[in-house]
Amino acid sequence: MKRLSLILALSYLAGLAAVRAAQPIAYVLLPGSTITRYSGGTPAAGAVVNEHGCSIEQLVPCEGPTSGGTWKNHGEYVLAVARAAASFHSAGLITTKEKRAIIRAAIQSDCGRR
Repeated sequence: MKRLSLILALSYLAGLAAVRAAQPIAYVLLPGSTITRYSGGTPAAGAVVNEHGCSIEQLVPCEGPTSGGTWKNHGEYVLAVARAAASFHSAGLITTKEKRAIIRAAIQSDCGRR
C-alpha cells in the first residue's frame, strides 16, 4: 500500500510540475508517448522527465537499483530518491516544495524494507 502511495504521490507531483507555467519543463510526456528507458517502462502521462526522458520513478524504482538487484535497505532507496529529486530540482524541473514532498513520500514508502 505504501508503494502505491509513493507512486501516486510522484505522479501527482509530476502533474503539478507539468502545469506550472512559470518555469520551463524539459519534457512532458503526453498519452501515447513511446519513450521507454530503464526498468520502469514509459513514464505516466504528464510526468516530469529529465533530458533522457526518464521520471524519478524510473530512475529509482521501488524494486531495486536500475543496475540490478535489490536495495540494501530503506535508507539506500531514500538516498537515491533524494539524489534524483535534487537533480530534477537543480535542472529546474521541480520546485523545492515538490522535491521535499517526493523525498517525504520515499521516506514513508516500504521500498527497500525487508
